[in-house]
Amino acid sequence: PMNAVMGILNVINAEKNGEMEDELKIVNSSFNQLLYLIEEILLLSKLHTEQVDIKYREVSLKLLFQDIVSELKNKISESNKKIDIEFEFNGDIIVKQDPYLILKMLQHITDNAVKYTDSGKISLGYGIENSNCYGYVKDTGIGIDEIKMDTIFQEFKKAEVEDRFYQGVGIGLAIVKKISDLVEAPVTLESEKNKGTIFRVEFKQYNVS
Repeated sequence: PMNAVMGILNVINAEKNGEMEDELKIVNSSFNQLLYLIEEILLLSKLHTEQVDIKYREVSLKLLFQDIVSELKNKISESNKKIDIEFEFNGDIIVKQDPYLILKMLQHITDNAVKYTDSGKISLGYGIENSNCYGYVKDTGIGIDEIKMDTIFQEFKKAEVEDRFYQGVGIGLAIVKKISDLVEAPVTLESEKNKGTIFRVEFKQYNVS
């Protein structure tokens, strides 16, 4: 059914001749959001049943985070928010991980950073501390209430605040946690309400390049 709708939209877009252009933009945007949501729900279902094909390989954190920074710039531009990006790294680190799943983790974490930060800064990077290799994403957003910290990785849970609605259904961080457990890349977070949040992802197998 979704392919049929996509086909019809493609035909309409090709023949619109300038008519109802704004309305079509809204329809296209809504359809793409729905398609993305369906894909994420399917991924979450596969993660639940461990039906995900894990492909470990050597991954450059420098290249991985450069891709994330590029995507992050686009997300901020589309959101029309005034958020600065700070990318911190020193050299390269090669980790043994599934590049698709690790990328998916970081995408959802940065999605949250943009969603819950109206202005300020998002910092991200990687490093080694006490022989532990990690990547991180830090924002100056609304933060998370301490009482919600234990449930933030549960499905359909969102870091809502009073008198403010945020888009999404609350599965992004659930996907992050499922991937984290599946590929043994522990994820932790620290947060303070009205000051921001920092997520860290640990990589157990690594070599300094």
